[in-house]
Amino acid sequence: MNWAWVDGNEFNWNFNPQTSITTSNAGSLQVSWIFPIPGTPSMWSGQSFPGAATGVGNTPIVYKGLAYIVTQYEEVFALAVATGKVIWSTSLPVFPNETSFGGFAIQHFHNSCCALSTNNLLGGPTLWVAATNQFVYAVDADSGKIKMSFSFLPNDPANHYGVPGNLGGYS
Repeated sequence: MNWAWVDGNEFNWNFNPQTSITTSNAGSLQVSWIFPIPGTPSMWSGQSFPGAATGVGNTPIVYKGLAYIVTQYEEVFALAVATGKVIWSTSLPVFPNETSFGGFAIQHFHNSCCALSTNNLLGGPTLWVAATNQFVYAVDADSGKIKMSFSFLPNDPANHYGVPGNLGGYS
């Protein structure tokens, strides 16, 4: 089964008809593997928001036997669905002073941060991650290599990120 959006679709409905799990086989379900999320890097440990840089920030995206997850500290993993083996991992760039931003923790993903495109727009399947540094990263879903990135907001709190009427932090 492919699950190209977090929570199932672009609207985050979190709906799956679960046709493979029935009342007759539910009792035989068991855990096949567990992936221990690596510990939070020390550069993120001083976050002011409890738990800001710990754990995973998205429901896994599943495509062709791989599950893609993004940690709160912006490391992207591709895991083999059958075994839990890490196929690749890549850390998204961290900007200077990103780990300390006016007393606010900006490392906090929500499920809408990721999507997967399977067309040849950038040469093959691409995982799109809207990172907390106001950048979108296009990550090659097969290799983990960052194909491209672009800013969607000026990363400048002094001008309220170039958003008229914005008076607070934006991430």
